[in-house]
Amino acid sequence: MANIKISNLDLEYKGIKVSNFMITIPDRQTITISGDQSSGLEALLNGLLGFTSLAFGTISVEGNEVQKLPPHKRGFVCISDDWGLFPHLNVKANQIGRAHV
Repeated sequence: MANIKISNLDLEYKGIKVSNFMITIPDRQTITISGDQSSGLEALLNGLLGFTSLAFGTISVEGNEVQKLPPHKRGFVCISDDWGLFPHLNVKANQIGRAHV
């Protein structure tokens, strides 16, 4: 894991704007980002993951800016809330580490 700092992030995705988003995530911490429909959650995630260009702001991992890197070089992972990921498995088998059941 690494220290992650997001500063003054501005972006727009599908007509939804996110402005001045800031957060610092210390080493070895996990966060959950949630929100209602049209709250900007999808826009924010697409910006952080690199699927949408930022209008302004920086994303730093261990002090190295990554906002200009392609998605596969940023080192971020997004776990969707779509339980249809493994539709042939039950809820218990879909838990992390049990997909092999």
